Amino acid sequence: MSSPRDKVLQRAGELIHSWRICRECIPEDIEDGIVLLKQAVDDMALTAKRRASDPETSGQGPSPMKMTQGREQILRVFRNHPRGQMCDAELCHLVRGIMTQSGARSRRSELVRMGYLRDTTHRVRSYFDGSQHVQLPRAQTLWMIV
Repeated sequence: MSSPRDKVLQRAGELIHSWRICRECIPEDIEDGIVLLKQAVDDMALTAKRRASDPETSGQGPSPMKMTQGREQILRVFRNHPRGQMCDAELCHLVRGIMTQSGARSRRSELVRMGYLRDTTHRVRSYFDGSQHVQLPRAQTLWMIV
């Protein structure tokens, strides 16, 4: 039986091979390959990681990522936000007193890996905290609900 990682590599290889044959268009079999690759990547992300030092017992480790109270709180903040999208600085501002900045960013990152949030591909240098615009020292990724 092949591992989730092996399946991802196999699907990626098949997809790249198909793409090399026809670079001008995206035939249906390549679109199907993209879907299969995404499914394989998602399956791999939900599979418990095995330690090379102890492969027999490492499969008994953590189960796939589940919705926890902290993740649910972050998801609720995104759902209740008027725009449904925000950067990490704004998220941390909204959950201050509920969880640490590091905890909020970690839960947001986990929700991205779980497929609940995604990168909008936009970057922001400020956000509105309800009373004023807050300038950020560097551009930050704008996240949104999927």
